[in-house]
Amino acid sequence: MEKHLKTISEMPLKFPISLNIDACNACNLKCLMCFQDSYQFRKQTMAISLYKKIIENIPEENKLEIIYLHKDGEPLLNKELSKMIDFAKSKGISKRISFTTNGQLLTNDRVKEFVSAGLDSINISVDAFSPEIYALVKGRNMYKQLEKKIISLLQKNFNLEISLSFIVLEENKHELQSFKEQWKNAPVEIVVHKYHDWCGCNKKEGDFFFKNSINTTICDNPFYSLAVNVDGSASICCVDNGREAIVGNLGSSDLIEIWSGKRLENVRRALFRGNLSSLPCKNCHYKIEYRNNIYSSMRSNSKLKELYN
Repeated sequence: MEKHLKTISEMPLKFPISLNIDACNACNLKCLMCFQDSYQFRKQTMAISLYKKIIENIPEENKLEIIYLHKDGEPLLNKELSKMIDFAKSKGISKRISFTTNGQLLTNDRVKEFVSAGLDSINISVDAFSPEIYALVKGRNMYKQLEKKIISLLQKNFNLEISLSFIVLEENKHELQSFKEQWKNAPVEIVVHKYHDWCGCNKKEGDFFFKNSINTTICDNPFYSLAVNVDGSASICCVDNGREAIVGNLGSSDLIEIWSGKRLENVRRALFRGNLSSLPCKNCHYKIEYRNNIYSSMRSNSKLKELYN
């Protein structure tokens, strides 16, 4: 959080420091909290030609902190993923490259390819401790296969940062402590998230779904990051699963044009002023746990005040 607040103190940024690029918007699981069935977008992998155009559009002097090669789907379904990693690394336009995966398609050979190509870190979404709860939450009875893959991956001791994540739901919250205990001595980072929703498009409701509350605090995502959908369209945030907040297309526009363009500036101004009613993300609860810190830091930034008040 300290590093994040430092980024806020340096805003406005001339260029994003973080980019999500959706390598594939299809998925091989059926997670009960997922939005996948809510939209009818064509399932596809990103064309390598489009991906290269996006990467070549990033000047070396505006080097990113990180590129995430995921957004709406399972990146391992893209057979050219290692080529995508290698191309971005060869251009020297990002300090780090990472992606989140459900891990079911991981093999040691493939991880070796990724590491050789320049992958820095990987997050595996586990969300359970037992086969029964995994099947309930993830839609397929494949927990034991995943567990074996993770153990095998750790035994290989790749030069790769690994994190294991757990989204807390009513159905799995009783397994959180056991999940932590299982992996506490492993060379991994344990990441725990509360369930969140963008605008009611996800299917899950319960204690961790803040359906009736409205956020009045600033979200900082559009001030430092951008998300690129599999078709090249640019979203203001990585959780814009329904592509309801599109501010341009990287297939036809330069990244710098979109970043400094009127559409994205209007979103930032509305967020900074607290005029959320016109935004598709007005009921979003992403980052809600620490938005108060973000809000106070952004409101005290004199340059942002001058620009957006």
